[in-house]
Amino acid sequence: MEVVSHIIKYNSHSTGRDKICRLFQYASKYISWYAMNYDNKDLVVKLKNLENSLSASRKVLRIGKSIDFLDGAVRSLGIEDPLLRLCLVMAKLSQAVYMLVDHYVWAAKIGLTSADPKLLSKTASKFWLTSLVFNLIRDLYAIVTVVDNHRRASRRTKTQREASWDEARTVGEETRTVRPNGGWLRLILANKPLITDTIKNSADLLLPMANLGFVDISLKVQGMLGIISSIMGILMVWNPSLKLKP
Repeated sequence: MEVVSHIIKYNSHSTGRDKICRLFQYASKYISWYAMNYDNKDLVVKLKNLENSLSASRKVLRIGKSIDFLDGAVRSLGIEDPLLRLCLVMAKLSQAVYMLVDHYVWAAKIGLTSADPKLLSKTASKFWLTSLVFNLIRDLYAIVTVVDNHRRASRRTKTQREASWDEARTVGEETRTVRPNGGWLRLILANKPLITDTIKNSADLLLPMANLGFVDISLKVQGMLGIISSIMGILMVWNPSLKLKP
């Protein structure tokens, strides 16, 4: 019953439903690559229609989401760390503009405006890419902070040992504890929110770059990257403790 109640709670969030739709959207793109290789034109058309339908559904689900990102940008102004504040404010502002343009893309596709959907999609991709770059800088900064804190703690521990033990004992203990140099890596891997966020943003990075023509990657790779980032997003909604804070 606990699992069922968790599923019900997950489905009550529009963000959760959006992530599920996104997973199927990129899974359709991934499968369509194989369908094209096997020259199954009928399946390719069906998968493309499914992908477009899911994309349109997601745009509707995210209506008003830009307000949430604007609010997040304002709240991020109170963060003391200047680099972290810059990254979060710029990432959330970029996401807010991306969402607004994406809504306009949806309106253009259903004929509510006469704007060019392809041109708008490229504009949206630019802001999406900007938000991902700032989010990845934030992730890298968090990783560097973890490593730096570990090194400082190691130096403090070493100093304490040198003050209380004789030199020979200290050298032996240092060899056992410091030489492997894997402590910081274990700390990073143990930080599940940081790992989840980094994987998600890294997987997403090439998608807007492909939309803008900066890189040339196949539908298979795009689908695979989208599936990975979607799974990370689903995990964050399913288990809020996996969401990186602030």
